[in-house]
Amino acid sequence: MDVAFWGGLVPGNARNESVLNELIERGVVGLKTFMSPSGKVCDFDMTSPGDLAAALAVLGSHQVPLMAHAEVVDDVERVAGADPRKYATHLASRPRRWEQDAIAVLTGLATAEGAPIHIAHVSDADSLGAVAAACAAGKRITAETCTHYLTFAAEDIPDGATLFKCIPPIRQRENRERLWEAVADGTLSVVSSDHAPVPPADKMLDSGNFLRAWGGIASLQLSLPATWTAAAPRGVGLPRMAEVWSAAPAALVGLGAKGAIGTAVQVEPMKPMLTAP
Repeated sequence: MDVAFWGGLVPGNARNESVLNELIERGVVGLKTFMSPSGKVCDFDMTSPGDLAAALAVLGSHQVPLMAHAEVVDDVERVAGADPRKYATHLASRPRRWEQDAIAVLTGLATAEGAPIHIAHVSDADSLGAVAAACAAGKRITAETCTHYLTFAAEDIPDGATLFKCIPPIRQRENRERLWEAVADGTLSVVSSDHAPVPPADKMLDSGNFLRAWGGIASLQLSLPATWTAAAPRGVGLPRMAEVWSAAPAALVGLGAKGAIGTAVQVEPMKPMLTAP
């Protein structure tokens, strides 16, 4: 098994060329950043467009990808007395425009020659047009979605079922079907788990409060059977699923000939991984 690490891109290192160079030289396969507050992860502060532009200049010299959680937070009008146990309350708290605004920033920063930009866990199918247009213009940008966005639908989530809370949120059935179309046609080139396990208490299972529960789903062990179960009746075959789950992620992070079953070839050894002090 190959294990590779993403580095964290935060305001404290985004404009520090020597720190970014050291991370890359010591083996990270890319840098991951949040364009919105990352929740309880208090040491992973969100980056600004200026931070991203500065970091991309360094990453471009190494041809190392930037992966971004794409939401730009703005004020959302709260409905007085909205029930925190209703999934609709959580859904309304993270509108589609947050993803659209963030993806507009990323497609604006992407170029044909610079560092690759990868948009993590796309949940909003309305954002896919901007991704497709950037790709058609020759920009180095890719996007992924996740198991839960391809499996669940907002209309089916019961009151208080906080195990379904994730960020960005699971959206409606019609949105799910358009995500599947984008997986099939290549607009979404990767499917990932976005595996985010936490102690059960953090999911607020007793109160069922969507606004206070941790926003993450633990799905790594179920991702392949869940996506294949949904893919087969939609006419998305095993070759395509193998590509989005294996070959495309390997190519994204430069893992050479990994990701496919085929004739053995000689590959360069991976860089040494980061080691503990």
